[in-house]
Amino acid sequence: MKTAQLLLIPSLLSPCITFAQTLTIDGKFYALGDSSKKVRFFYKRRPASDGFTSKFTTPDGQIAVKERVWLKNGDLSRYEIEQFQVNEKGWIERKKDHVLLNYSKQGEKPDEDRFEWNNDITIPPLMFRKLVSRWEDLEKKGKVNFRVIIPHMSDSFQFKFKSLDNSTADLLRVKFSPSSFILSIFAPSVYFEINRKLRRLVAAEGMTLLYERKGTSWTPFKARSEFILSSE
Repeated sequence: MKTAQLLLIPSLLSPCITFAQTLTIDGKFYALGDSSKKVRFFYKRRPASDGFTSKFTTPDGQIAVKERVWLKNGDLSRYEIEQFQVNEKGWIERKKDHVLLNYSKQGEKPDEDRFEWNNDITIPPLMFRKLVSRWEDLEKKGKVNFRVIIPHMSDSFQFKFKSLDNSTADLLRVKFSPSSFILSIFAPSVYFEINRKLRRLVAAEGMTLLYERKGTSWTPFKARSEFILSSE
C-alpha cells in the first residue's frame, strides 16, 4: 500500500476556524526534527471570489504542489490538485448528493470513482473546517470522527481527531489518525497545534502532501509547519 500522506498541509487545514474565504495565509515547512530550522518549503493561500488557491513552493520558487478549491454557497463545488514533484494530478467535482473523482499518475490510466457527499465526509482542503464545525464535541468529548477523501489513493477513509491531555489552556494539541488500525500502520499520525481562543491552526507535525528526493526516488516529506495570517 502506498503511504497515505495524511494532510498536515494547511490547505487541508485552514488556519481560521471560520474558514473565511478572504483569508490570506502563509506558512513555512521544516524537516521534522531539524533543529537548524532551515525552510524546505513555503506555503501561500490566496483568496478568490469563488474559493481559494494554495501553492507550495521550494526556496528557489519552484511550485511543488498547487491546489484550487471552488465553493458554492459555502460548500464544495470543485477541487483540483497538481503534484508537480511526482507528475500527478486530479480533481473532485460536486454533483448534488455525490462527488466524482478523477486522479492521474504518470504512465497510468486515470482512476475514477464516486463518493456519497453528506455531513460526514470532506476533502483535504476543507478538513479543518469540518473539524471546527464539531468543535463542541472535540472540547467536551475529546474526539470527533469523519471521513476524508484521499485523492491520490482514490478512496475515502474514516479518521479520528483526539485532543491530548497535555494541551495547555491556550493551545489545544490534537492527534489526527486513521480509525482503522491496519491503515494506521501505513499512515502515521499527524499532530495539530490549535489556538483555543482564536480557533486557528498555528502549527502541525507529521506527513505532508510534499515529497523529498532521496537518491533516485521521491519519498513523502515529514515536516513541522507553522502558519500565520498574512497582511498581503
